[in-house]
Amino acid sequence: MLSRKFYEFVGKAADYTRRKGLDREHNLALLKKHIDESGEAGASLDELAQVLPSLPKEDVRNLLRILKYRGIADTQGRGPGARWIASEEGGNES
Repeated sequence: MLSRKFYEFVGKAADYTRRKGLDREHNLALLKKHIDESGEAGASLDELAQVLPSLPKEDVRNLLRILKYRGIADTQGRGPGARWIASEEGGNES
């Protein structure tokens, strides 16, 4: 994706925001899909980072926090052994 400054330069700053937003929602959907398909075993952060290899692990963590905040995913355990699982609540998609 091109930089925001480029989009501003060509008079399309809104396009940048729209594309960035779509990318984030797409990434969230990919993580959710993988978590859902992982079932009760869940998925580790390392595994989820492989779903989005172009993103730094910290960005994947931030996306997972969004899924947790929305009630879509939750964690079992702590530290390196933690697993991300689908939330029993089903999530609030808003």
